[in-house]
Amino acid sequence: MILLSLLIVIFLERSNTASGIWHYQYYYQRYNDFIQSRLNLSSTSRVNQNTLLWVFIPVVVVGAIQMWLGATLFALLFAIFVLYTCMGCTEQRAGYKRYLEAANRGDLQACDMHALALGNGCEQTKANETLGQTLIWINFKYYLAIIFWFVVLGPCGAILYVVSRTLNHFLAQQDDLSQAYDVNLRLMKILDFVPVRIAGFAYLFVGNFSQAFPLWMKHLLDLAIEPRDYLTQVAVAAEEVEAPENDMLTEPCTLVKLAKRAVLFCVALVALLSLAGLIH
Repeated sequence: MILLSLLIVIFLERSNTASGIWHYQYYYQRYNDFIQSRLNLSSTSRVNQNTLLWVFIPVVVVGAIQMWLGATLFALLFAIFVLYTCMGCTEQRAGYKRYLEAANRGDLQACDMHALALGNGCEQTKANETLGQTLIWINFKYYLAIIFWFVVLGPCGAILYVVSRTLNHFLAQQDDLSQAYDVNLRLMKILDFVPVRIAGFAYLFVGNFSQAFPLWMKHLLDLAIEPRDYLTQVAVAAEEVEAPENDMLTEPCTLVKLAKRAVLFCVALVALLSLAGLIH
């Protein structure tokens, strides 16, 4: 069921632009409006409990529906629906397309503006990070991490990651909710730890293995390194880019191709695990 759901959703996501009831933001916004009046994330005495409740209530609801449906066709359709609403980055893809259009017409100022917008839309902009590295991180947050948690926990895993990721982006912009942001950030680091390393392995496998492998191994069990730094460093090592000055296309396009190959590698890995009977 997992492999079939994954293949169907990847096909649908690539051929259609999710919006409305087919996009997680439709449901998250309504959930956000409902829960804000009931859970106070600015309460210092219950910030840990309230933040975790905010994230896990949708997970429990989705899990209850999945159990109620059982091993039926409706359960498969429900899993496909949940994964389809969770996977993909419509806004970021549109922003990258605008960047490419600006680069092709030689508008460097517009390129900088679109690149900054892409960075700001991915949690927080990282200093000295190239656009290609930002796109690597976006690909991970909106595709590879979702695939990992869907394989591990089914629809509950996809919902868990998406709700935590979306809440993290919201809290990062609220100065008065810094404590809740710290709590959710710790949760995000836990959720990212294993999938980041699997994604890093995918990058070195489809890229320059001999050059990226030492870096991947060096920080494999390092709890201190930021997941974003770890993944982008491995990706850059796996795909060296030499671009002339003022070339705004080579670096991001090369790393986007690497990211796409990594997604295909992960899907192939899921297929092998399914054939081996390790996942169902």
